Amino acid sequence: MSWQVFTFGEAMLRLAAAPGYRLEQSQQLAVYVAGSELNVACLLSRLGMRTAWASSLPDTMLGRIISNTARTHGVDTSAVNWLDARLGLLFTENGQVPRPTQVIYDRANSAASHMHATDRDWRTLIADSDIVHLTGITPALSENCAELCQTVVRHAKDLGKMVSFDPNYRAKLWEVAEARAYFARILPDVDIVSVSERDARMLFDPEGSWADASLEDVALRLQARYELQSVLITASEATRDQHGYANALAWLDGQVYHGQALEVDVVDRIGAGDSSAAGLLYGVLQADGTVAAQMSAALSALSLTNHGDINWASAADVTALLAQGQDIRR
Repeated sequence: MSWQVFTFGEAMLRLAAAPGYRLEQSQQLAVYVAGSELNVACLLSRLGMRTAWASSLPDTMLGRIISNTARTHGVDTSAVNWLDARLGLLFTENGQVPRPTQVIYDRANSAASHMHATDRDWRTLIADSDIVHLTGITPALSENCAELCQTVVRHAKDLGKMVSFDPNYRAKLWEVAEARAYFARILPDVDIVSVSERDARMLFDPEGSWADASLEDVALRLQARYELQSVLITASEATRDQHGYANALAWLDGQVYHGQALEVDVVDRIGAGDSSAAGLLYGVLQADGTVAAQMSAALSALSLTNHGDINWASAADVTALLAQGQDIRR
């Protein structure tokens, strides 16, 4: 079996308080499958791409919730390892102005943190794939996961595969200086980068010299620094309460492409960046920069209107949204 996108990383269960409720007062919590890399795989599969996701899961009912959900969306999970270990948990409390969103991790020593470079035949898995996608979350989980990511990238380059990377910086997992140092080691072997404007400026411009740079300039500077094939810079902003917009700019094969800036009534913010990354990969696989930018913006916007981390959008949903032509910059 060959896959257009192969990815790997941790999946957790997210337990979310209902809007307007604090975690400590909640008697009921919504349960969602959460995991950046799995989010990308699920969405691309829903859009008709062949995807596979590898991880280590506990051999329990909780672990099977994860694998069953992945398969429901059409993702190949045959590379999952089953361990006598625990599943990571994530608790969230929806913020509403002026109260910020709260995130609490309970993921230490999770099954996924025990992934390592010799626990399965990673090279063979990569050999059956067109693109290998990873994020900056996985190397932050443990030293062996950090080594695994570097090993996978080396295998991918040896085999002539494209490597996609989303820094997806998490301040609760590691310090920004540590993340910058690790990303500097891995990015020279990366072909495709998807990153939010905020993270791009924070991670790759610590001196602040990009302060006045436009979204397009940020993409071009990042591309030039690491000689990337494709770059996606996403921008979103809350304008009032749960209202905002989603936008994306893609650089592909020497040209810049703009997505529609779409107005959004936000239901759930988590997972929008993963939807943007999936849109970029969709466009790269079609060698179409316009598709990459438009899909990234549209999928991100649709994700923000959907409860849960996984985006349940379809290709028809994207087509209908873009047909409206309501670019708020006009």
